[in-house]
Amino acid sequence: LSWPAAGAIFAVGLLGVAFNFEADLQRQRFRETGGAALVWGRKPIAIEAEYHVTDPKSGKLARHTSLLLVSGWWGVARHAQYLFELTAAWSWGLLAGVGTHGALPLFYAAFLTVLLVHRAIRDEEKCSLKYGAAYAKYKAMVPYKIVPYVF
Repeated sequence: LSWPAAGAIFAVGLLGVAFNFEADLQRQRFRETGGAALVWGRKPIAIEAEYHVTDPKSGKLARHTSLLLVSGWWGVARHAQYLFELTAAWSWGLLAGVGTHGALPLFYAAFLTVLLVHRAIRDEEKCSLKYGAAYAKYKAMVPYKIVPYVF
C-alpha cells in the first residue's frame, strides 16, 4: 500500500469517525433542547411520536411522546451513524494490508457490517411497533435505512 493510498484511506476513516460524532451530537442536542437546537444551521424537522408504556407501580398505561429527528444526518438515512461506523471499520481493515495479510484484517469490518445491518432491521421493527403511524411517516420522509439510494 503506497503512502498516498494509505493517507487517503486513513482520511476516509477519520471522516467516518467525525461524521459519526456529528450525527450523535445532532441527535443529542435535538433531544436536550426538545427539538429547538439548530441542525445544519436550520430549524430541525421533527415528528412527534406518541407511545404507551405500562407503569410498573400502578400497572396502568402511561402515555409518552418522543420527537423523531428528520433533519441533518437523520434526514439522510434512519441509521446514518451505522454507515459512518462501517466506513471507519472498513478503512481500518484496509489499512492493515489486505495485500500482505489476506482477508483476515477485514474480518472485524465484515462482522460489524452483518451486525449493524441486522440491528437496523431489528430497530425498524421495534420502532414501528412502538411509534406506529408516526414511524411510518418517518420512514416515508427518510426512505433509506443506512446507505442513501441503496439500503
